[in-house]
Amino acid sequence: MNVKENIDEKIQALSLALSTVHTVHRLLTSTLNFDELLPRVARLCLQVLRSNDCSILLLDDAKKYLIPRVHVHLARPHRRKDSRNLPVGAGIEGKVAKTGNAYFKKNLLCVPLLDEDVLGVITIRGKQEGKPYSLYDREILMTLAEQAVIAFKNAALYEEQEKLTMDSIRFLAAILESKTPGRKRSSDLLVTLALGIAAELHLSHEETKMLHYAILLHDAGILSVPEHILTKPSKLTGPEYRLIQKVPTTSAKIVRPLRILEPVLPVILHHTERYDGNGYPKGLKGEEIPLGARILAVIKAFEAMVHHRPYRRRVGLRHALMELKRHQGGQFDPQVVEAFLRFTHKRSFRKIVKAL
Repeated sequence: MNVKENIDEKIQALSLALSTVHTVHRLLTSTLNFDELLPRVARLCLQVLRSNDCSILLLDDAKKYLIPRVHVHLARPHRRKDSRNLPVGAGIEGKVAKTGNAYFKKNLLCVPLLDEDVLGVITIRGKQEGKPYSLYDREILMTLAEQAVIAFKNAALYEEQEKLTMDSIRFLAAILESKTPGRKRSSDLLVTLALGIAAELHLSHEETKMLHYAILLHDAGILSVPEHILTKPSKLTGPEYRLIQKVPTTSAKIVRPLRILEPVLPVILHHTERYDGNGYPKGLKGEEIPLGARILAVIKAFEAMVHHRPYRRRVGLRHALMELKRHQGGQFDPQVVEAFLRFTHKRSFRKIVKAL
């Protein structure tokens, strides 16, 4: 190889490395979900380095073992990788984790995931077209690993923030449960139903999570309603009913200070709207109503029918489902009702029925 060809190859490698940094940063910062992030990193490694096999192993808290977290094999996508933990110092990955130094062979590259200490390793094998890995491939994989570590740290911080958020939600839910006996049973049912519908409608992880939060917090405003109204067996008076109608707005006010829950507010505020526009508080119609609110409206109605209320006796499962169908397009979003009905044929729903 002459000098010009050598320089051209270096320039091409540097150009690819810079492009890789930009692409990886853009794609990896588009998610903060660790379970989504890991396979995304693996597939990026395969794509950028034109390889067939990538695995990512992360150190356990004690720094004694590498735990296999993801394995992607393009030619054999269903191939099972050894899922046993690997002691630090054992095998290629274990040695890389112990020393923090990359391992480089013509058909295999293994680089450490380095922060202040080693977090794990990325290994790629089988360069496409049978070509050997080069030193430039190693540099590019190390660049990918550096970007991956940044994304992992961001995801870890986000998970910690989510944990704190969930702790706050559970604290508020416990207060609500103390005021409304049986609320936990109701919330558990609503969460299960919502997750089932979310799966049927192919909601994203983030949408599903926010729907979960909304279910736990949607009636926080009942703290402002006197207990004798909540437990009243007879019909509410006009002033009492207007007080109940303020619950969604009050719930949203209670939740608003938690900034991370901002996406939840429209679901909480509008879950009492009707698909035909005759609901409250804003009289929104059709798809003007947030999807999460339309889902919550359906499952709240179902839950109210199958559980006893001071003002109404429970009804049977078949009658409750017929009522949902009867009010499709009126009170409820037809697509959400259809998703709910599909979910009723799943095993997880049959478990719910046994517990009612």
